Amino acid sequence: MRIRRPVPRQLGFTLFEVAISTVLVTFGVVSVMVLMPQGIKAQQIARFQIHAAVMMQNITRQMTAPAQQHFNVTVESEKLSDNLYLNRAMASLENIADGSNLGVAPVPLALCQRIDSDQGEIQRIIAGGGRLYYNLPGGPPQGLVMGFVGLPQQNALPNHPCLAWPYWDQHPCMVSAWERKNWELNQSTWPGFAELKILFDNHPHFKSTTTPAASTVTLANWQLYRTLTQALVRAVAAETDSGLTTRITPAGLVLDPPIAFPAPLTPDGAWNITSEAQRRNVYPKPYVVWAASHLAHAAAYGTAGVRVGATTTPATADEIRYARETYESCRQWVARAVAADPYDWGVARQTAQQSAFDFPLLQHDLFPAGGYPFFEDSLSDAVVVPPEPPRKDRAWRVVAPRTVKNYGQARGMYGTGPGSLPALPANKPNIDAGWGDPNHFHLTRRFDPSERMRQVVFWSVDWQSYEDFETLPAPAHDASMGFKDSYGIQLSADWWGVNLPERNRYWTTLARNQTAGAIRGANGGNQTYDATCDTQAYKEGFFMGIHGADRNGNGRVDRGPMPASARLRATLVARFTIYDRVLMGELRH
Repeated sequence: MRIRRPVPRQLGFTLFEVAISTVLVTFGVVSVMVLMPQGIKAQQIARFQIHAAVMMQNITRQMTAPAQQHFNVTVESEKLSDNLYLNRAMASLENIADGSNLGVAPVPLALCQRIDSDQGEIQRIIAGGGRLYYNLPGGPPQGLVMGFVGLPQQNALPNHPCLAWPYWDQHPCMVSAWERKNWELNQSTWPGFAELKILFDNHPHFKSTTTPAASTVTLANWQLYRTLTQALVRAVAAETDSGLTTRITPAGLVLDPPIAFPAPLTPDGAWNITSEAQRRNVYPKPYVVWAASHLAHAAAYGTAGVRVGATTTPATADEIRYARETYESCRQWVARAVAADPYDWGVARQTAQQSAFDFPLLQHDLFPAGGYPFFEDSLSDAVVVPPEPPRKDRAWRVVAPRTVKNYGQARGMYGTGPGSLPALPANKPNIDAGWGDPNHFHLTRRFDPSERMRQVVFWSVDWQSYEDFETLPAPAHDASMGFKDSYGIQLSADWWGVNLPERNRYWTTLARNQTAGAIRGANGGNQTYDATCDTQAYKEGFFMGIHGADRNGNGRVDRGPMPASARLRATLVARFTIYDRVLMGELRH
């Protein structure tokens, strides 16, 4: 009997099932395709955040770097309105970004005005006078831009515009021309000018501006030098209620070191000074310190190996002991003066002694009124390069927490090119007339930390997609980036020392087929001023960036696909809070 086995049933999908499957697969593929741009964007933002963090580290490093920087430029001037470079030495966020060390440059203002952001933050920065900054080619992505939220602080000045105090000297020392002039300017309150004048004017082999010839440094001249410095010490010690004591040793007169600090301290931490004699020992007069320094120098001059000017006779034991005693007295007087009052500018600081009191606190008086109006330049006594430009300069006055005293005049040079001056004109009257209202000084007032906090904000935006991103002019820069003052006097090299971050990439002409750096910056970029610098074409293409810049660094002018009428929206990448200090933060090394 045969058994019939059932035929296996053929299984399969119905058309309905196939349709459902197709829909599900399509949904998955589409979902992945939709998510891919978001994933790529998230990856880009993560990459930008890393770059932003590194840039922020560079900013904080430069904020804490030495602030007392003197560039290859003039740092003191005849008048308050002549000094262009005070702003450069301030370690502010704006200065760091506007310089060339961070590797960023300002985005053209017209382009910034087309960019939107959450809560209109970018537009508020621009409306408040701030800038957006992009990364120069070769650094972080150029689509990463940054700006600073919060108002900038009023920083302390790095030095007085007319006097780059402090000056330093090696104590003990000979008389310098600057000291002699300072003594002359203050002779109404400084005794001993007649003795100092004889010491400086009649004995050129013992002053700091002359290298003594071996034939003039004789034993007789050295003994006369020592005698004249002793006369100077006697003159300053003879002042009424000077508090100074001298004694006679076998080798000559010695000015005793200052007395010990009086005790106890008053409740506010001041010394309990009960007499003018004590005060002059705690806060020594500049002329006392100078006299002690010159006496010690004269005593030491004849004790090196063999007696000066002789070939066989060594210094005596009394002379060596005398040199040691005068040196110890000088050292203590100098140390006392350096630590006593940073607003007494009468004696140079000791080069070999580090002090936290070298730099006084100074600031501009930004609210001139009443008896303290703007300082205005007077053309009647100005030094000009013909033809005299028709203008009137203004400047803010300078304020300090207390009266600055015993200063003289600047000793620096002024200018480095045609029309420059061999030395600054006498400017003590301008310093006298340049002090502002002391009630406006506020650097030491109490403040809440929030007052000094600002934010560095980073965004992602494709600003190079605009059609004119390389043809828009470079943003304007202030006078501190110039190399001439308003009189036309050249104060620094044209290319070297002028830190405009885009300058190498400026298009030199309207043809936009060559960059300024490829021409002027050749051979190291240290070219100095020449007649070309005064032409209109040079100013437009090499200094102001009127024709735009090669902002993507490919050597040719590019135009993006987006018209200038369109707007872009920036995506927030990162936000960092930073403390914006106002005081200098370094000691002298």
